[in-house]
Amino acid sequence: MKRQAGMMVQTEGSPWKLLLLFSLPLMAGNIFQQMYTVVDTAVVGKVLGVDALAALGAVDWLNWLTLGTIQGFTQGFSILLAQRFGAGDYGRLRQTMANAVLLSVLCAAVITAGSQALAEPVVVLLRTPEEIQPIAMAYLRLLFAGLPVVTAYNFAAAALRALDKGYHILLEKPISPDLGECRRLLEKARETGKTVVVCHVLRYTPFYAALEALLRRGEIGRLETIDAVEHVGYWHHAHSFVRGNWRRSDETSPMILQKSCHDMDILRWLAGDRCLKIQSFGSLDHFRPENAPQGAAERCLDGCACRERCIYDAEKIYLDGPHCGLRQGKTGWPNTVVAGGPPTEEKLYAALRTGPYGRCVYHCDNDVVDHQTVNMTFANGVCATFTMTAFTETCRRTIKLTGTEGEILGDMEKNTLLLRRFGEEERVISLDDAKSEFAGHGGGDAGLIEQFCRLIETGGTESLTGIDASVESHVMALAAEASRLRGGETVTLADFR
Repeated sequence: MKRQAGMMVQTEGSPWKLLLLFSLPLMAGNIFQQMYTVVDTAVVGKVLGVDALAALGAVDWLNWLTLGTIQGFTQGFSILLAQRFGAGDYGRLRQTMANAVLLSVLCAAVITAGSQALAEPVVVLLRTPEEIQPIAMAYLRLLFAGLPVVTAYNFAAAALRALDKGYHILLEKPISPDLGECRRLLEKARETGKTVVVCHVLRYTPFYAALEALLRRGEIGRLETIDAVEHVGYWHHAHSFVRGNWRRSDETSPMILQKSCHDMDILRWLAGDRCLKIQSFGSLDHFRPENAPQGAAERCLDGCACRERCIYDAEKIYLDGPHCGLRQGKTGWPNTVVAGGPPTEEKLYAALRTGPYGRCVYHCDNDVVDHQTVNMTFANGVCATFTMTAFTETCRRTIKLTGTEGEILGDMEKNTLLLRRFGEEERVISLDDAKSEFAGHGGGDAGLIEQFCRLIETGGTESLTGIDASVESHVMALAAEASRLRGGETVTLADFR
């Protein structure tokens, strides 16, 4: 093989030699995979018994089918992206990149939800012996529940390989729940000199862009404190973090990382300096079996005696509720996830009868927190607090910043900022007003994609949400979780790294 500009050229030289050198690592990898399978079989058979081994053998191929489908779907995008980039067609590259990110997220959500809902029918369809059906279904549901983690792991691994091949990377957050993987990706980006942009889209929104601009031009003097609140929404939390894919930290990541690494990134950006110390408190307080009202069924559609007065009733949320009820005209997320595609009443009822989204919120296997607070100090003296709570009506973010000469209050749902300079009349800044001085900022997703494609087109490397800043937000989130697990112990980030 010949090397040109650090790349392996597979179109020059002896075809047999090229094919052999290319296939040997693949063959070796398959041998190791088979060794793993043999050991796995031996452990299951000896430790769990014959029934467990039979259940694994009956349905394990579904795991490989699902993984193969996801891998094939996502790898197919690389062909189109490579063609657009190689041809210098940056306009179509932007469109392809946006579609690839959107379709990959939808594919993962649909396959995960669909596999959970179809586990029981598939086991029956395969004529699995009745005595091992419960074990087979439990194995499949546990296996498929881990798809988001598998996706996240392969996401980071694929990014590292892509950097080695000379690609620029647009990376969904969180980067990884493993701080070591985050560091390796950061080191690889520095080593290769390639651009890695993380999808912390909040920096690209008019709301936070305006906040940052007001601070930098000194509208409230020197910044002293930040108080931020993430209102998760009672129905959103029940869907995603009690019944849904992100309910367990051992299968995905802690709540503070999965839901709120956006917020850690924003707080560091607004503070304008690195975080020095962090402290956190919080717990899973409400969504627990001991809080189930008397008469609560395991599933909402199993004749639950508490349905009329339960705000978390699955039929209310997905069919009648004001936030995502299908009968209220809500045909998008989260109903598409529950139904495994375009929702209908029949699909939703079928999913709620057998799938994870029909379970009672007090009888799920969730373990992530339902409320958490974080206290932070930054190198420039700024102090910040952050609260994440499930117990709100709407999904939104609010913030208050105080400085030596004034304060700013913001509500992202209303898209307004209230600027109060001490001794002066307060000023309301509507970010929906086309005449506002802050009008014209790119929206979150669109602004992110636009900047990423512009960096590729111009050869730039400096990004608003580059890998360096984004890893810092992950360090903060994971340090906060470590503090919470230690009963609120103060964590010094220099030691935690």
